[in-house]
Amino acid sequence: EIECIITNHNYLTEYIFGDYQKIQVINDNQIKVFVTFYSLSKSKEFVLKFGSDIEIIKPLNLKEIQRESALAIINR
Repeated sequence: EIECIITNHNYLTEYIFGDYQKIQVINDNQIKVFVTFYSLSKSKEFVLKFGSDIEIIKPLNLKEIQRESALAIINR
């Protein structure tokens, strides 16, 4: 299960990404998303497509994957 805050993509309230999805509008610019994916690759794909517009709250291992991806880009 992923819990995250996404900024600048409020149109996402109209999309279904995975199972047990819940979207909470925080303000005009941010939404909080709770969604379950059944594979790590789908979770990574979801997180990485939002670049710096996503803050992962949990799981922490996915946050580490995001950090490693950002560092790989910087090091290129």
